[in-house]
Amino acid sequence: MRYVASATTRIIGILFILIGIAGLFLPVLQGMLFLALGLYFYSFSSPRLRAWVDAKIAPYPKLAYACARIDAGIRRVFRLEENL
Repeated sequence: MRYVASATTRIIGILFILIGIAGLFLPVLQGMLFLALGLYFYSFSSPRLRAWVDAKIAPYPKLAYACARIDAGIRRVFRLEENL
């Protein structure tokens, strides 16, 4: 089950990243938003990327708090463990 959850978050992350790249060139899509979402979802399956995302969010306490709540929700929905 852990592998399925990790693969699912990885696939969602890649899809958001691809949509974000397309959004950089298309005026209709918000490219940076989708890139950020893609990196966040992909970071659940990559500890190195997770550390980078956490380091970039840390200077902003309100954003870090919001991301922690979103993180808990995603972990609950996908039944992910804390140390993936």
